[in-house]
Amino acid sequence: MKSEKLTGLLVLTGFLAAVVTGMVYFQEPVKTAPQTAQSELRGFPATPNEIR
Repeated sequence: MKSEKLTGLLVLTGFLAAVVTGMVYFQEPVKTAPQTAQSELRGFPATPNEIR
């Protein structure tokens, strides 16, 4: 490979890596619905107040 082609290839891959890194960095976080205590404790045994 010629030196110019190798340099161009390295510059191109560096640029693409910077673009992908920027896209991941500036990505908005996924917003989830807030969890309630009822849905969080669904798998636990019933408390004495719930048995009646």
